[in-house]
Amino acid sequence: MRRINLVLPNKYVAYLQADAVKKEVSLARHVRDLIEVGRQVEEAAAQQAEPSTLHNTHSSLDDSKELWKQSLLCALESRYLMRYLVDRLPDQSPEKRDAVLKAVKEKAQVLVNEWLDQ
Repeated sequence: MRRINLVLPNKYVAYLQADAVKKEVSLARHVRDLIEVGRQVEEAAAQQAEPSTLHNTHSSLDDSKELWKQSLLCALESRYLMRYLVDRLPDQSPEKRDAVLKAVKEKAQVLVNEWLDQ
């Protein structure tokens, strides 16, 4: 086993010594055990957090967000259009109807984007 020098703040040395006494092992053995546990944790984290896994999760969240966005857009467009139709549309010209459809869609998109922080 290779010997190395390690410089630590006094408070960490005190914690390590107290833990070593509780576990009835030497300070050196306790530090080696902690290093081994840390290495195992890093290996496990590296296996779980591979870039492809993170990318797939991010992509899945984006897909879900897009589905919610489309659903909200449809619902809001329908709601605004229904309210407008009930109030004023039956006696209006086709140009006016097209303008209303466009305005309703734009208003719904603005609201959905605000709600989804885009």
